[in-house]
Amino acid sequence: MYFVAAVLALVELSIYSQGTTHEHLFPDIPKNLETGTFPYDITIYSRSDVVAVKCPISGYHHNSELSNFYQSFEYRLYEPLPKATIGWEIIDTINYQKYKTLFCGETEIYKTINGTSEYFGQTGWEYRINWKDNPDPKKLATEKKEYACSESVPEKCGSSIEDLIILRKRGSGRSKQLDISITRKVPAELLFYFFKKPNEDDELNYM
Repeated sequence: MYFVAAVLALVELSIYSQGTTHEHLFPDIPKNLETGTFPYDITIYSRSDVVAVKCPISGYHHNSELSNFYQSFEYRLYEPLPKATIGWEIIDTINYQKYKTLFCGETEIYKTINGTSEYFGQTGWEYRINWKDNPDPKKLATEKKEYACSESVPEKCGSSIEDLIILRKRGSGRSKQLDISITRKVPAELLFYFFKKPNEDDELNYM
């Protein structure tokens, strides 16, 4: 029997347009952007060393249907559906650095003046990420059952494997998505991170 670290958190798998703008998906970001709005601070209250942070992707319009978004990161957690306007970027601590930055891309700034949307330039959509707690995944995996999952995923995680996105990570390497169609022996130092698929109306900054 082996135990692996689990991140029991919610993941938005798809977000569809509600009207023509999508600022409601980022309730903590000001509706009216300025060139000095970013970087935006996100504090991670998680004992895990791996989290996923929500970014806009191509097709996202902040407060105007004219405001285009130009994404700069590559999808890492899952492939967004065709109508999705957000994606998730995996962030992990490297040598347990407390602060990291994530640049999602560039968004155009439009303001409504006298009933007309006017262009005011572009700004980078960037996060400054701070881990509030010092992650210790090996301790997290073994100290309490509620923080760990074993081979029995439904029993330990409360979800079927089809309802999870699972990442694997060895030592200080980068986390990668697990191919559950392949059966192989699991080294003792390999950790797994479980992300639950959530409801589409969740408005999380990270999980």
